[in-house]
Order: sequence, then structure tokens, then C-alpha cells
Amino acid sequence: QRVSLHLFGQFILNINEESQTTLFKAYLDDLKRLLSSCHVMICMLMCKKKIQKERLDTVIKLFLSCCHHFCVEYYDTSVTEFWFTKSNFLGLLNLPDQIEIYGELGYYWDGVFERAIQALKKILKLGFRKTPSSMNKKMILLQKYAAMDYIRNGFNLEEDEEKTQKRYQGGVKIYKNKSEIEVRFEQCRCLSGFTLPNKKDYIYVPYSSGRSLFKVVVYKYSAPSLGEDGLGMYNAKFEHVAMKSENTEFSKKNLQMNGGNECNTYCLMLPCRERGYYSIITHMWRELYVDGSMTLPYYS
Repeated sequence: QRVSLHLFGQFILNINEESQTTLFKAYLDDLKRLLSSCHVMICMLMCKKKIQKERLDTVIKLFLSCCHHFCVEYYDTSVTEFWFTKSNFLGLLNLPDQIEIYGELGYYWDGVFERAIQALKKILKLGFRKTPSSMNKKMILLQKYAAMDYIRNGFNLEEDEEKTQKRYQGGVKIYKNKSEIEVRFEQCRCLSGFTLPNKKDYIYVPYSSGRSLFKVVVYKYSAPSLGEDGLGMYNAKFEHVAMKSENTEFSKKNLQMNGGNECNTYCLMLPCRERGYYSIITHMWRELYVDGSMTLPYYS
């Protein structure tokens, strides 16, 4: 979800204008509103910063309103609106109260996101009994499966070395070497990095320099180059900056926010249509804004 708005923005920018009819442009405007409202809603719901319940309620209703307006423009009146019959959409209205009682949604995730559900589904389908005792047996079986996975991973029983090689530390990817980062930047591909508290204009992209050490490639963006990608996300021109820190080796433990002092925010550099231009989104759902700050997206 973090990168979906960026991807749709690049797609819309590349649509051939000659093929756009007046009716198509009307559909496209409603689609933009739907996508943008969805992005703002999810960012605010997932943010671990406390947001007023009334404000969350407003962004959810704006998203549902955009769904309604898109359906009115795009579908015939005989077609039931796609969001109206789906409990997932209407269930969004319960989230502000739920967050106020139980805390931010970002803390609800468990296991390996929705992949954890797949293993659970297979076990729940065993047999037709739904009594408490039968459910208890299924939960015990699931726990046994999970324990075996933990043991297998803990003893590195996988034979493929690439699968067991750890390439992530905390919330940032550690690339194999410096040249891999430079090639990805030249090819306008996504990069994973982090920022420091006193260097807001710089993105540090790490690569491995030893078993427990890493070095960085530093990129800096130019504030005057800030512009919009066509769907609400701002981007800026980034350039490689030679700094003393690039020759320094750091411990990979410093990339963990709960004990390290090198990392302030994990982020993704999302490439745009023009070479060297990137949008930024952080692990806290903040984005690069027109004034150069990192802030939550909002309606204007």
C-alpha cells in the first residue's frame, strides 16, 4: 500500500493524451480522487502517532464518498456499487472507535502479515466440527507446525545459501555491495535506506562490508527540484554525495532503532519518470512534502 499511489501516478502520467476522451477524463479524475483518498486514509489509520477519532472518521467517510462518486460516473445505475456490498468497506467505519479503545492499528499486525492466515485456513478446514474442544485441538496442531518452522529456521536447515543469508536489518535492506546500489540508482529502481536526525536532506543506503559491518552510499535531494508526480506524491532530484561517512564502517546493530544510534527513520526511495527523481515514504507513513519536510499526507 505504501507504494501503490506512486505506481498509479506513474501509470497515469504515461497515458496517451490523444486517446483520452472527455468521458475518460471524467472517469480518471474520479479514480484519482478514489486512490488519493484511500492512500491518505490508510496512512492515517496505520500511523502510530495519535490522531483524533473525529479526523479518522472524516478521512474514512471521504474515501467511501469517493468510491460512491466513482461508481456513479463509471457504472450504469443498474449495477450495485462494488463497495456497498463488501463488509470490509463498511467495517472501516468501526476503526476510529476501535483505535481509541485498543490503540493504533500498526500494533495489530501479527506473524508474517496475511501470509500467516494461509496456514491457519488449512487447519480450520479440517473437519466440520466447530465446538470449543475441536477448535482447541486445531489450535494445538497449528502451534506444533509453528514450532517446527521456528526450529527449522533457527538451525538454518535450508540448503540454499541465498535464502538463509540475512539481507535486512531492522527495517532497511543491506545491499551486497556498493556497485549494486549505484546500478539500481542509474537504472531508476527502488532503493531502501534510512535517515539521520540532523540530516533531513540526506538518504543513507547501506551495503555489507563484513559479517556484522556495513558502509553507506549517500544521496541528497535538491529542494528547488521538488514537484508532484501527478497523483499527490512529491518527488525531488537526488544526486550522489561523497562524504567522509562513506568510508566509515558501522555495526549492523546500529540499524536497529531499539538500540542503535545511527538510524532515525527507515524509508524507501521510489523512482519517478525522470532519471534521478525519487519520491520518499517512511516506515511511519510519512512522505516527502513540497516544503522538504517529511509529513503525513492530507487533503488540500
